[in-house]
Amino acid sequence: MAYEKLDGQGMANLHSNADRMNWYKKDNKFSVDFGGHSTTMTVNNNDVLVAYDSATSNGMGEKNASVNYTKAELA
Repeated sequence: MAYEKLDGQGMANLHSNADRMNWYKKDNKFSVDFGGHSTTMTVNNNDVLVAYDSATSNGMGEKNASVNYTKAELA
């Protein structure tokens, strides 16, 4: 849900790209990528911290942006 909210394109877009997505899980961290930069969601109690690449003047940064959601916001 955190990736979908960050992406802002909804479940239909997520579903249509599912075959190209690579998901990884380790403890309370979930990462997704399309073969390049990844988005990492870290779950801590009622919070989900999303670290992602945002556009920079010379291309994409590496984990240069983040947003925190509560589970209630995502539900």
